[in-house]
Amino acid sequence: MAISKISSAGTTGFGRRNLLINGDFRVSQRGDYTSATNFVHNTYMLDRWKVATGVTSTIQDLGGYIKLLATASATSSMRIFQLIEDLYLLEGKTVVVSCEMKTNSSNGRLQIHNGSWVSTNAVHSGSGQWEKLYFTTTMPSSLSVTSIQVGIDGASSADVSISSGDYCEIKNVQLEVGTVATEFEYRSYGEELALCQRYFQYYENPPLRGVVNASGMGNRCGMVLPVMMRANPSLTLQQIGSSTHFRIYDGNASATYSSFQNSWLKRAKIEFDINVTGSSLTLGRAACLFESDVYESAFLIDAEL
Repeated sequence: MAISKISSAGTTGFGRRNLLINGDFRVSQRGDYTSATNFVHNTYMLDRWKVATGVTSTIQDLGGYIKLLATASATSSMRIFQLIEDLYLLEGKTVVVSCEMKTNSSNGRLQIHNGSWVSTNAVHSGSGQWEKLYFTTTMPSSLSVTSIQVGIDGASSADVSISSGDYCEIKNVQLEVGTVATEFEYRSYGEELALCQRYFQYYENPPLRGVVNASGMGNRCGMVLPVMMRANPSLTLQQIGSSTHFRIYDGNASATYSSFQNSWLKRAKIEFDINVTGSSLTLGRAACLFESDVYESAFLIDAEL
């Protein structure tokens, strides 16, 4: 019986083609950005994507694509970029990078930085219409810091003239080994979220339980993370509207959060002591962390590149 060969071109089920994460910008744990939000330069805003600009700009999630908008004029750039972790998959390989872009700037550009700028890039016509940008290049046999960069930018990120009102809309950014820019690889939201959580996890009012471990003054808490992170993370408490609305309750009394102390932050589990103000808690009692209904608070667990 003859065995027919099946080509993987244009099919799914042959492994993850797109080596970028969140290339369609559906995952945004740090904020929804459905309203235009000011850029914070060199900061992760959308999951896995940093923003970079030297001009006053906003970012907005329009559902399936994002919009970068200059709200002032400058000679600079306005772009997003993703740092790539698994460089061994790219070393010495021919790769193709692609995205869809709509912009009123003839400097709408897709390019690679791998310690120095790759000379090959793709440029939008500035027509104000959606265009597919793509290019093929062979990567060096040894890579250091490598990123995919997309936005309004000059070749090799040379500064360009940007006017207030210049914009760039971006969707479906893809990096794949090969020479053909295939259709964008859509993954389920659950899979994309899990890939993002390897680098960053957000928990609003996390369900923490522990034991009061100092007479009236503290609580030892911990939680197992649903996704193992790429490295031991950092932990930040984000509080909105008040600095004192996190509280610890031991079944008899409550006390107000003061600070973290003695953190043990691992890839799969975090544990820490919480100091409180006042001395109303009872040593040895089981306790839980909770927040006021009036304010929002969250744990930011970060292991980004």
